[in-house]
Amino acid sequence: MCKLLVGINLSKERNREFENLIEAQEEDIKKETNGIGSLVITKDGTLTTYRSLENYDEVLDKTFSNLREAKLVAIHSRSRTSGALDLANVHFFEIDNYLMAHNGIISAYSTYLYPRY
Repeated sequence: MCKLLVGINLSKERNREFENLIEAQEEDIKKETNGIGSLVITKDGTLTTYRSLENYDEVLDKTFSNLREAKLVAIHSRSRTSGALDLANVHFFEIDNYLMAHNGIISAYSTYLYPRY
């Protein structure tokens, strides 16, 4: 099953406990081996995403390097259940100006894109 970790720093200051909780999930995140993506929103509103099929360390290093200034951090590691094993299926992906990640299968997605009349 995919892993999805979302953390929001409610403090205006640096929050070491928040940083430690995010970093403590590294081992479990790496157990899902079909891609990793992260999203970081810093306190000044800068949004950055990192994605890779194989280089988990690079994505996590870049994500963790932003924790000091992070307001929101989300990390998703994928265990493929459907869809191709390619970067296009690594979360976070953009759909109509939304960045999105999910666990499981979005079964009604094709119905959403192509509604029946």
